[in-house]
Amino acid sequence: AENIVPQTENENNIAETKSNENIDKEVKANEAEDIEKNEKVEIKRPEIIDPFEGHRKYFDLQYVAEGEECFGYEAAANLEPAADYDGEKDLLFFKEPAQSGTIVLKKGDFAIVPPEDAHAPRRMTAKGPCQVKKIVVKVKL
Repeated sequence: AENIVPQTENENNIAETKSNENIDKEVKANEAEDIEKNEKVEIKRPEIIDPFEGHRKYFDLQYVAEGEECFGYEAAANLEPAADYDGEKDLLFFKEPAQSGTIVLKKGDFAIVPPEDAHAPRRMTAKGPCQVKKIVVKVKL
């Protein structure tokens, strides 16, 4: 089975992810056991800065359906681990680096993070706190 995120196009020819129900049906139909998806609604707060995180077994695909966020990005080899790798959750947290890349992800944007890179999601933009709805898909190597 191919590891492809189902998509549709709206009237402006912008790719959009299909509803969770359609994703579930298509993933089962394709027997894509290497795809995990999850939808998140979150409110970013200025007093909380999420740490850089990385994964070893999965690519992370993050699609912003509503709102916007700053998304930190850095090669994992340039970062210092903050804790031991959790193999069950495929998750490794890193200490905040002195310097890293950042991009603002807005509604309709997506980021693809391979295992060799780390990312810091859910960071507030200059516009201040806002509600963010994201669809996160993990694709197993």
